[in-house]
Amino acid sequence: MRTCSEHKMQVSVTDNTPKLHEFPESIIDEIFNKLENAKYIATARCVCKCFNEASKRIRSVRFICLDKYHESIRYGLRLSSPKISQSSPSARAQASRGKQVVTQAINSDVEGLDSGGKHEPSTSTTGGTQIQHLERKPSVDRIEGDSHSISKGESSTAVAETTQSFSSDEEGSSSDDERPVFIFRNVVERFLEKQKLVQLRLEIEGKLQSKYVSEAERRRTDFWLSDPMHLTRWVPNVKDTLQHLCIVDYGQQAIMRRSSILEILSKNCKKLKTLDLRNMFIDSSGLEDMPALTSITLRCVKVTGDTLQLINARMRNLVILALSGVFGVVEGTLDIPSLKVLCLGLSTVAKDISMNLPSLSKLQLKMLCPEKLTISATTLQFLAFNLEVGENAVIEFDDLRDLQELLYGASSFDTLTKLVAMNPSLNKLFLDIPCMTLGGDGKWLGVLPGVPLFLPNFKQLLLCERLGVLNIGPGLWHSMEVNLETMLAVKNWPSFKRLILHMIPGNLDACTAILRTLLKPTLTSLELYIHTSSPVSYDAIVSQVSGITSNFDRSFSFKPLVWTKCLNFSCFSL
Repeated sequence: MRTCSEHKMQVSVTDNTPKLHEFPESIIDEIFNKLENAKYIATARCVCKCFNEASKRIRSVRFICLDKYHESIRYGLRLSSPKISQSSPSARAQASRGKQVVTQAINSDVEGLDSGGKHEPSTSTTGGTQIQHLERKPSVDRIEGDSHSISKGESSTAVAETTQSFSSDEEGSSSDDERPVFIFRNVVERFLEKQKLVQLRLEIEGKLQSKYVSEAERRRTDFWLSDPMHLTRWVPNVKDTLQHLCIVDYGQQAIMRRSSILEILSKNCKKLKTLDLRNMFIDSSGLEDMPALTSITLRCVKVTGDTLQLINARMRNLVILALSGVFGVVEGTLDIPSLKVLCLGLSTVAKDISMNLPSLSKLQLKMLCPEKLTISATTLQFLAFNLEVGENAVIEFDDLRDLQELLYGASSFDTLTKLVAMNPSLNKLFLDIPCMTLGGDGKWLGVLPGVPLFLPNFKQLLLCERLGVLNIGPGLWHSMEVNLETMLAVKNWPSFKRLILHMIPGNLDACTAILRTLLKPTLTSLELYIHTSSPVSYDAIVSQVSGITSNFDRSFSFKPLVWTKCLNFSCFSL
């Protein structure tokens, strides 16, 4: 038997790899920002001192005010109210249950702490956005954010280190029964005292945006982000660095409260490049020049009557102007030389809107028709025209002769006739009548009463010698079924190559007859979208199409699909 002896060999290894703290600060920042997700950032902050320091140099932050913060204050108010304390046992029990639910929700933000005070991140989800929280003893610090950047090309990190503020009652009550209150706006203000931000997004959670707040509760539950006093406390702290700002305020509450937000921003933030404001009442008086601003979006806002005129005068370097669901514009002239993309969605009837935009490429008109509308845009290529022209309204087009793509959605086709005659070089045409009603879940609810169901002059499309794509929406398809005899009388069609049909078919025989008219061997592609709530089944329509196109060239492409909510008739996005 042979015995083997083991010999141990000691090897000395010299590690010449640089230590993390030896890297330049710019490299540490780059590593830290590459983490993107706030969960990983929260963990990384606790790894080493240099990462903790890097977190203080972040440039992109997103704050989200959660519904549970609002509810915590509402229940706190009710529990401290004499009416509740003197009410019946059942009423007090109901309020207690409500308070318990909210307390559990708030307490979910402070999970993961051990007795040693170590940092353990916890995650909650709201509206598809991850919000990361980091709690620390004895003080309470909060990190909120996600990996979405506010604008392309910028850091996608969104983290906020703040100190949570508590108060038991604004009037000084300190009852042990009353739960601490999360003061969201105080958190924002404290954080912005320390950071030099490039990008900032302040947002009310979607669930909270639509919530009605009674007058009696507003003093206690006010998270109003466009409040001028709140703005003046933090805007000056970021005025030298802020370039991109988005504020999504309350809906029902903030839309009724006047804010001088544009005046405050224009006086302080001279480097601001992009601005997105939603759900507020904007008083534009006092607006100063904003020479660096290239993009502004106003969505679901009320404005003073001269806002459009002031935007034109004070934001002369705009490239993108998007107004959607805007109330209150009376009149305005737009002649910004650099403007390339314009979305005009006015929810009140303006008297006179005039445009003379030499660089405009994309224009979307989705609004109530002004009494007078004048459009001069020699370089316009993409137009979405979604408005009903009133009998007394005046629409004038000047030098609009280079359109490549037209989306037209209205029950009257007189304006379509003018546009087609002026633009024989049209390549893509999208037609619809806004008469179909869909529920919030996408279910088809029926046809709107009182909407005229006419047909465009299809023969005129022969003027478009370059027409390659024809897209027909569900409202127009319904009108084609209703006006079947008129539809079948059209014998000559332009030789477009691609046909896109969005339909809610109501009668199989009518559908088959229309398809035989439209489907010609010259087609190379058919995209067929059939709504899931349609009276005629998907299989029945597809079977008919397959029979009609059975002799087409083998290169013919047929794509049958179903749809519920989303319709995107256009190939361009505004």
